[in-house]
Amino acid sequence: MNEAFDRMIELFTLYYGQVSEAQSQAQKMLISELSTPVISISDTVGVLPLIGQVDDYKNSDFAKKVMLQAKELNLSCLIIDLSGAPSIDTMMTNELFQVIKMLDLLGIDTTITGIRPEIALTAVQLGIDMSKLKTYGKLKDAVNKLLHK
Repeated sequence: MNEAFDRMIELFTLYYGQVSEAQSQAQKMLISELSTPVISISDTVGVLPLIGQVDDYKNSDFAKKVMLQAKELNLSCLIIDLSGAPSIDTMMTNELFQVIKMLDLLGIDTTITGIRPEIALTAVQLGIDMSKLKTYGKLKDAVNKLLHK
């Protein structure tokens, strides 16, 4: 009788773990899909707000999603707003600037807003050329400039 209960508890624990893991994966996929929303604010201008820990974007095909959404919306300019990201690591800073280069190849101008001192320092340490990049301290400044040319 004890062996039967032991086996039942063992199977229950195993199946519960599998269901829990499946739910966790489903939630991660949903978060991943919702985590890189390119929001159209005009016919040609969009905004990509990066919110929360930016390392969450690493495993979510960040670059591909951003480019596909920007192209799908037929944007000529994308504003990437970093003001909602408390920090960003070296690897993600590099990926972000790779996305900017890819968007440039697609003919989409990129503007960065809300750059924190840590992000600027990391970009400079990585040797990223920011001379051609438009930056604004606040999202509203970039939106006003781009929508009221």
